[in-house]
Amino acid sequence: MRLPRTFCCLLGAIALAGCGGRGEAGSGSAADTTIVDTAANSCQVFIDEAATVTDQASFTYVVLYVHIDPTQLDGAVTDVDLYAKGLPLDEGAVNANFATQPFTPVPGVANEYSIIVNVWGDNPDFGPLSLEVVGAVYAQTTAGTRWWVNPSGGGNFTIDSNLAGELSDTTIVSSSSFGTLPPYASTPSTTSLGGAGAYLNPSACAVSTSVMAGQ
Repeated sequence: MRLPRTFCCLLGAIALAGCGGRGEAGSGSAADTTIVDTAANSCQVFIDEAATVTDQASFTYVVLYVHIDPTQLDGAVTDVDLYAKGLPLDEGAVNANFATQPFTPVPGVANEYSIIVNVWGDNPDFGPLSLEVVGAVYAQTTAGTRWWVNPSGGGNFTIDSNLAGELSDTTIVSSSSFGTLPPYASTPSTTSLGGAGAYLNPSACAVSTSVMAGQ
């Protein structure tokens, strides 16, 4: 299991913004770059691991890990993003619009990125909040290509408490505004997606040792 080293536990104050499916138009990193949307259907980019994290205040998160095979891309990676709607905003509200939330590189692991998404919590000020985050993942290259990761048949993923329940990899951490999660530990070819493997990784992509090591 890999887990990001830090996360923010402030439900309703986690500034996660964003989501849309393959081919959804948007602006690129550079104004003079033409954006081309294409499906990462040959394991160029894929979700290789996922985990459920619950803190002692019963806030529940889904952690997604995306692996990139740079040998199959048309340029260096500039962005890895979740493009979604339904992410939490301040005061118990959710974002009804599609927007982007970046993944962050996993320390010490080449070509691996992670994101943590709040899916349930009982905020003392606003009461219980069950979130349904709907969207897709993409990696953008310097060539202006956005390589989209979608469920089988296209469309968007639904990240919610139901998905959290499908994941076999669960960690309980101490509750704090800014906490430290256990260090990640995984073998390169291991996929940890629980009962959601066919949904999150429909092509059954696997990480090779050479790519994981950046060789």
